[in-house]
This record gives sequence, C-alpha cells and structure tokens, in this order.
Amino acid sequence: MQRVVDSTEVKEQLTRSFGTVQNTLLNDSKINLRFSGSTCVSVLIVGTKVFCANVGDSRAVLVRTVGPNEQVTAIPLNRDHKADEPDEEARIIRNGGRVQPYRDMHGNPLGPLRVWHLKEDIPGLAMTRSFGD
Repeated sequence: MQRVVDSTEVKEQLTRSFGTVQNTLLNDSKINLRFSGSTCVSVLIVGTKVFCANVGDSRAVLVRTVGPNEQVTAIPLNRDHKADEPDEEARIIRNGGRVQPYRDMHGNPLGPLRVWHLKEDIPGLAMTRSFGD
C-alpha cells in the first residue's frame, strides 16, 4: 500500500533543509561567505508527485516521452532566481540592495543584471539567491 504524501510537510521540510544549509554555512563552516556561495536545486519524486526546490539559477527539467511516437517533452520544474524578474528585483530593493548591470571602465553595461550591496560595488551576483554570498 502506497503511503499518502503530505505536500505541506514536504514543502516545510525542504524549506527547513535549505535554512539548515544556510545557517550551517554561516555559523559552522570556515568558508568566507562574503564572496563564496552556491546555487542548489533539489527534486523529490514520491509516487506521482514531484517536488522541486531551488536557490539561485540552477534549473530542473522533467523529461518525458509522450504519445505513440514517444516524442520527448521537457517540462520546467522551477524558475531561476534572477534580477530581471520583477518580483526578485523588488525583493532585493526592499531588503536594502540594488539591481544593476556590471559596468565597464567607460560606464557601459555588460552582461546580465546583478545584485549589489546598496553602497558598494560588491559582490555583483548574477542571481538573486544563493547559499552563502
């Protein structure tokens, strides 16, 4: 007999696990997190339910074959945490950061939007969430 999966419990445990990783990095590691960090994506499949949690711009995609010709279909399971997403930009600004592209020595924008400290040009992350950094 298959166990019934409590979706709320799975979501809470994934959230708690991600928090534990961040707290352990901050409090128990010797890693300098000012300029070090990582993204993460986790996928848990229980029966017919798929749970996905991510931090940063790591991507999870479910690939399946469909139909008599077994056509391959890709289904995104998450979205990247990037500064060009309006809700992510608003969250960064609300929390005292700023969102701007990196600029070359002539002031020309280069590359994607990045997350910066409000008054410092560091760290300039190209994603809006990470463990560390």
